[in-house]
Amino acid sequence: MQELLMETIVWRSEIGAILKYPKQFEINLVEKRHGHGIIGDSSYDRKRKRKKNRRPLNKGEEEQLKHFLKIRGYLMSCYESLKMVGLGLEYFPVRNGKINEPANESKVVIDWAGLCELDKMVPLTDDKTPVNLELTKDDVGKEIDVFGKIIMNKATHEICANICGHNVSIPPSSSFLLSDISKIQLLKRFSRYADANGYNIIVLDPPWENRSAIRGGKYKWLDKEDISQLPIPELIAPGGLVALWVTNKRQLVQWTVQELLPKWGLEYIGEWLWIKVTTEGDFVFDVDSVHKKPYESLIIGKRPSLPADSDPTPPPAKAQRLTESHCIPPSNPLMLKDLSGDKSVQSLSADSASSVKSRSGDEILVDNVSVITGSCKPPSQYSLMCIPSTTHSQKPYLGDILQLYAESKDMKCLELFARNLLPGWTSWGNEVLQFQLLL
Repeated sequence: MQELLMETIVWRSEIGAILKYPKQFEINLVEKRHGHGIIGDSSYDRKRKRKKNRRPLNKGEEEQLKHFLKIRGYLMSCYESLKMVGLGLEYFPVRNGKINEPANESKVVIDWAGLCELDKMVPLTDDKTPVNLELTKDDVGKEIDVFGKIIMNKATHEICANICGHNVSIPPSSSFLLSDISKIQLLKRFSRYADANGYNIIVLDPPWENRSAIRGGKYKWLDKEDISQLPIPELIAPGGLVALWVTNKRQLVQWTVQELLPKWGLEYIGEWLWIKVTTEGDFVFDVDSVHKKPYESLIIGKRPSLPADSDPTPPPAKAQRLTESHCIPPSNPLMLKDLSGDKSVQSLSADSASSVKSRSGDEILVDNVSVITGSCKPPSQYSLMCIPSTTHSQKPYLGDILQLYAESKDMKCLELFARNLLPGWTSWGNEVLQFQLLL
């Protein structure tokens, strides 16, 4: 059974969680400065006001504003509570008015998406041809052909591979497919090879069509029809969770809930919010801005579980199920109640979080608090506070928080449209090695 170090959950309660990025990723955090000025600076605000477009809101903007006004109270309540806890835990990396030095970024840029375009001209192999390549210590330093196959590192340590003439880090127990959507069938074949039941957690951040992407040409987007054709039904295991990042466009959210999830055979669980804050704990944008919001939406769906009598792997005897009130700490944002009733203990801190090992379906201790992972349904409303990276569209790591609600004991996780690799995960995308280059 694979053990996952819960190193990204700084603090968790029934209203939300404070997250940080995994230690293996050096990132540049969003500081107080934004754009060409400082948020809250009067001269900057005046410049912004002069540039405001006074045109009437269109229908989509009106729907978004209406939804925002509906959730504003909930959003502000979560933000204020999480920020208070974050300040108490010294989560925000500001010391004496100074912001931590940003991490060094690689100067090397490889057009992985362009290479995937060239690979499209190579026909797919037949179903009988193996699609997986397992790396060994003998492959270290060798030139590896990564196209048209799943690359696997089953070792418990990192492997440095030579890919396209560059040293690339392959995390332990990870696998990946570098391709665009035209060859995603290889992922389906690999899923059948790896585990007939599918993945327990799937996280995806599709390149949704929007005016900014079309106008700026920052990335190639997919329309809704292409995204709906993703083989989620063949990849997700019974009882598995799907976490889908969407834009704040309400029409897209409604389409996702009403049409996309049912097409994939998923039950709609709820809409979570990622609250984006600076290194000082402030919103990255004015919360009342019409066009830019300091949060993103995450749609949670679940594939129905198999009937109890058809489950080939019954849960272990010690994994007794708890009520939701036991699975989620009480409302006091600074304290968790010990299940023994003898004492109260402080919430999950950054130091203690790094020492907690979680196995889905097993009983674990978090600062002496008994928690059984996978023992309660994901909440329909939840807020995740995390300082975003300045890297475009990089999302916080969700694995640790989602595994608390996963049903399966043996976790198998998949990220679609990934731009980095994760230990213990399978990753797919045409930029899946974007942040794996070694300097």
